[in-house]
Amino acid sequence: MRRLFLAAAVIASFAASAAGGHAKETEIIEAEGMGHTPYQNTLPFCTGTDSVCTLHFSAIPKNKRLVVVNASCGFWLAHPSAVNIVSFSATTGTTPFHYLPIQYTAPGANTDFYTFDAQTTAVFDAHQIPEIVIVTSTSVAFEGGHCSLTGYYVTP
Repeated sequence: MRRLFLAAAVIASFAASAAGGHAKETEIIEAEGMGHTPYQNTLPFCTGTDSVCTLHFSAIPKNKRLVVVNASCGFWLAHPSAVNIVSFSATTGTTPFHYLPIQYTAPGANTDFYTFDAQTTAVFDAHQIPEIVIVTSTSVAFEGGHCSLTGYYVTP
C-alpha cells in the first residue's frame, strides 16, 4: 500500500511540474518501513604471516535474510606481495562465490596497500556466516586493515 502511495505521489509531482504548478510534498518512507533493516559490519583485517586471510562476519539471525550490496576492504601486506584471489561467500549453504576485483594502490617502503570496493548482490539465509577470503601468492605478513559489508536484512 505504501509503495502504491509513493508511486502515486511521484506521478502527481511530475504532472504538477509539467503543468507549472506545485505538487504536495512527497512522503519519504524509510527503508525500515518497507521491511528492510539496514546492515553494516566492519571487521579488522588479519594479522600474522600466512597465505590466506579469512574474515568471518556475524551469523545471520533467525528468521532473517541478509542482502549484501557492497563489500569493501583496505589492507596492508608486507612488501613485496601479490594477491591472487579475493572471494566473498558463506561458510555454509549454497551461496555462490563472488570474486571481487582487487586494486594494488600504493607501494610503501615496507608494505603494499590493496583495496577493493565492489557492488554485489549476495543473499544469505538465517544462520549462514558471510566471509571474505584473501589469498596471496606466497606466505606474507598481513599488516592490518579493515573490511566491511553493507546491505539490509529482510524477513523471508
